[in-house]
Amino acid sequence: MFAAFPLLALPVLVYNLIALTLSGGFRSVDANARMTEQLFSLRMTSQVEWPVSLGDLLLAASLVVLFIELLKSTTSRRIAIINHSLSMILFIVCLVEFLLAPAFATSTFFLLTIMVLLDVLAGFIVTIVSARATWTSIRTRPKAARRPQVRIVKIRVTTATSKILMAIEVMICPVCDGYLPIKQDRRHGAGCGI
Repeated sequence: MFAAFPLLALPVLVYNLIALTLSGGFRSVDANARMTEQLFSLRMTSQVEWPVSLGDLLLAASLVVLFIELLKSTTSRRIAIINHSLSMILFIVCLVEFLLAPAFATSTFFLLTIMVLLDVLAGFIVTIVSARATWTSIRTRPKAARRPQVRIVKIRVTTATSKILMAIEVMICPVCDGYLPIKQDRRHGAGCGI
């Protein structure tokens, strides 16, 4: 169930918690000052100080989480569809917060919202492309790999005087899943290709 959870909700949650700690909560206009204030600075080899802010750290962590989300979107399991749906809901929540709450009208939260949008788009696009590639590989398999399966099917025949149970061998077409009697010509469907 953890695979269905969109991990980008974590940086959005952290931003929400930071916005709640501001005076005035979500209605505060001081969020931009809080996100851009310097937490610490690093001395670079060029002898220049690099100031690192809270917004910088949050965006760096969000980029790592976005990378993990993109890796998760390459799976074509059923849980991936739930993940994409939850990511879409997260994007809608981020968009509403960005447009309506003053504490979220910052460049940091805008970039977080763009990351969530990219996660949604990449998830759907990767899922569609991988599904199309899987379908293409099934349709283009050599005919030797697409041999019909032979199964025994029991048929109950009822006449006016008796009931008869017959077993006949049939082949199941791997392309159209139709039944072919063994003795019948294999070219049963025009679009089937068998």
